[in-house]
Amino acid sequence: MQCKINDLPDELLEYILSLIPPYKDLQECRLVCKRWYRATKNVIEHNKAHFQKSVAFGSLLWNSLPSMHWISTIGKRHSHSACIYDNSMYVFGGCTAAWTTFNDLWQLDLSTRTWVRPITMGNYPSPKACATMLYYKTNLILFGGWSHPSPYPLHQVPIPKN
Repeated sequence: MQCKINDLPDELLEYILSLIPPYKDLQECRLVCKRWYRATKNVIEHNKAHFQKSVAFGSLLWNSLPSMHWISTIGKRHSHSACIYDNSMYVFGGCTAAWTTFNDLWQLDLSTRTWVRPITMGNYPSPKACATMLYYKTNLILFGGWSHPSPYPLHQVPIPKN
């Protein structure tokens, strides 16, 4: 007797779906049929609840993986711009702990979890942090932001008391 995946109980189907990367692949499983839609929805809700509980109890574990010198990877930064499109997260700019700003663009493939420096055409924006980036009609749009030293310094004028 042959057993097919649709013969499995819902609990087992949800367990199998929970092993799929939660980005594009799991989202596409929702399109198979109504049963898979419900099972995928349950897996996503369970993952969100588990993550929120882990954050609340401080039980998240971060591991630094040894990086191989021949694999390109993004440098440590904060206040960067990021957006997600298709199955990738794009990161631009940001700054170091010493407030040095970047103007590099990186792409993280969410399926393989590997970083790539996309080849871009034209002029790069100036190095900046705290900018906003979004995907719109096959383009990444970047606007706003801050750089150090600021190209627009703050001017202060003392006002004498009467």
